[in-house]
Amino acid sequence: MTDTTQVQNFTVAQPFLTAGNFHYTAEVRPLPLLAGQCNLRITTRWDGARNPQEERVALSLTLSWEELAELEAVLCRALLASQIDGPADGAERTPSTHACDRAEHREPLQLNGKPGALALVIHEEAGCEANVGRLVRLQQTLRETPWGLMWHAQPQGDPLWVCVDSDGVPQAIDSNASKVYVPDAFLVLLGEAPDR
Repeated sequence: MTDTTQVQNFTVAQPFLTAGNFHYTAEVRPLPLLAGQCNLRITTRWDGARNPQEERVALSLTLSWEELAELEAVLCRALLASQIDGPADGAERTPSTHACDRAEHREPLQLNGKPGALALVIHEEAGCEANVGRLVRLQQTLRETPWGLMWHAQPQGDPLWVCVDSDGVPQAIDSNASKVYVPDAFLVLLGEAPDR
């Protein structure tokens, strides 16, 4: 679960389910024009679609941050109840792997980046070392991935960005045509977000 008190100035998105060729992502973003409100969206993607990267909205709710916390509490209670009965597949479940088990012991989210800020890429994965030393402008979206929290980043200057494809082969992509995500751990903040 997301600690909603820490993310009220940017979007948090998390893929949470793959069922066959369907992929589901939950996203929470603040609504600046509605003080104290956020939008919870669940989107789907289908690998067999004409455009398999296109997301369709399956659910969209406007909630207060308190209502989002209530939803988190419901989900946590369900997870905790499933631990009492035991997982259906018979596998052991470690309580510390669930965010709700740690909810009362959370520390504030510490990030290197900040929405709208200029950051320097100081590390990259193997094959993408050409990105080290590049400047990026961090956008509003922060995603939780198996590689950690990643920012949607707009490279400054040359729009080409080196990334590794699904086969592990480095390739250059045009950041004007495809989104670039950079792990928060690979960034050093250079400038404050401009006032808007």
